[in-house]
Amino acid sequence: MAKLFTITISLLAFCVSTAQTYDYYYYSCNLADKLYYLGDYKSALDTLQQAFSSVDYVHSSNLIDAYNCAIKMNDYEKAFLYGKKAMINSGEIHFVRHTASKEFKKSTWFKVLQDSANIYKK
Repeated sequence: MAKLFTITISLLAFCVSTAQTYDYYYYSCNLADKLYYLGDYKSALDTLQQAFSSVDYVHSSNLIDAYNCAIKMNDYEKAFLYGKKAMINSGEIHFVRHTASKEFKKSTWFKVLQDSANIYKK
């Protein structure tokens, strides 16, 4: 009986120690929102990228935030990548047109993203 108890406690301790927590992820995403509001788009995008690398699953709303930061920085390649990931995660495509700047809408990256939207949505 003591052996079973020891094994159970050891297994529980192992599971807790290796479990992924989203504390850092949420903290970083909130910090990125603050930086975006203050107009520091580069720091906001860097913070989001660090948050994304700390977890296995990234929420689509945070990917859309990264998409918007990249557009504000005129980094259209990153905007394309985050827009694509957001469409795959959420199944939504409306944010692509509504939040894009006029300059981004003229770029090849936007045209590819918009043309492929139905494929990513599936």
